[in-house]
Amino acid sequence: MYSVSNFKQTTFLYGPEIYEKLIQKDHLLYKINEKVDFSFIAEVCKDLYSLNKGRPVTNTPEMMLLSAVVQYLYDYSDRQMEYEAQVNIMVKWFIGLNLDENAYDHGA
Repeated sequence: MYSVSNFKQTTFLYGPEIYEKLIQKDHLLYKINEKVDFSFIAEVCKDLYSLNKGRPVTNTPEMMLLSAVVQYLYDYSDRQMEYEAQVNIMVKWFIGLNLDENAYDHGA
């Protein structure tokens, strides 16, 4: 027997500009991002990673430093930080995750 599902599949198309509509300009994380350029982390840590061996780095040193900043500012446990990186739009934006990306695993 064929039954019609009540579930409606929707498509959510967006680009990086979606954050312009969703993030708060007066938020502490936005202000930190405006004042501090964290891109130096990649240069500092580049010798710690091999270019041709192993898997590609998904949790970049910059992302992990930004996560540590958020974790310190809001006194999050590792589990809380994982949760916030998964559901909190400001945190996702600050640490460099796209809205549809999964956060890292606190235990890994």
